[in-house]
Amino acid sequence: MPRYTTEEIKAIFTRSASIRISQKRRGDEHYKKDAGYWDDGRCEYGGAHNLKEDCERLANFFAKITELRNARKELLNFNNQTEFEKNKQELLNKTGHFINGLQMKTGTNTSVGGVCIIWDDFTHFLVQ
Repeated sequence: MPRYTTEEIKAIFTRSASIRISQKRRGDEHYKKDAGYWDDGRCEYGGAHNLKEDCERLANFFAKITELRNARKELLNFNNQTEFEKNKQELLNKTGHFINGLQMKTGTNTSVGGVCIIWDDFTHFLVQ
């Protein structure tokens, strides 16, 4: 998985969401809870966050998943059985955390990787 900066994620997502953004800006009632999300304002779907914060959260989430690629090195780098077991447990905990973050949450705070419900319409973006 390539590393993405906050700015790159925001640019890619904004391009993907351009139709929805223009519909919101034209006053489409279906997107009224988007509030000022597209213009660095707050979302009104139940969370106190904005697009930049979500992009930062997603970039951090992707970076931490990428860290798991080094898991083999971490497991092989130990001096005794106790250290191995400690490293193994830490990696299992990290893996569980990231798998949980990839699961779709439902409700007013629907998210993948801890980002806004608005992204639910663009889950194909997360596959990249």
